Amino acid sequence: MSELRERPGDQPLPTPNEHADIQSQVIADIEARRDLGIQRYGTALQPHNGRDALRDLYEELVDGAMYVKQVMVERATAATPVEHGRRIHAVIFNAVTEESRALDRFLSLTDRDKVTAAVVAALAAHGYAIKQVGGAE
Repeated sequence: MSELRERPGDQPLPTPNEHADIQSQVIADIEARRDLGIQRYGTALQPHNGRDALRDLYEELVDGAMYVKQVMVERATAATPVEHGRRIHAVIFNAVTEESRALDRFLSLTDRDKVTAAVVAALAAHGYAIKQVGGAE
């Protein structure tokens, strides 16, 4: 892999630290959502299941837009940094939960390599340097 360099206007490069990587956490969340779907519906998400996946995704994205607006309004009116942090944490948790539901309905999660590749591609499209833990490259 070539050496990463900052470009004019970029944020600073990420600083490695002791925290678990986000990609692994997202993959674990996807696996948990798959398990919940099987428990709830008796099957993993499959194509041709009688639902309109684009409609499901659109509705979840609209929900996500509302969560973002909520954060923006709350950040503008937060009384203290601690209160702001608590609000942000709650909103992000709710947004991730809703978007995980959309992802469950939109993707067939039986192929983890494809899901991993899709997540990595989406993050890379937003300029994040991705170091894969395993699976799709």
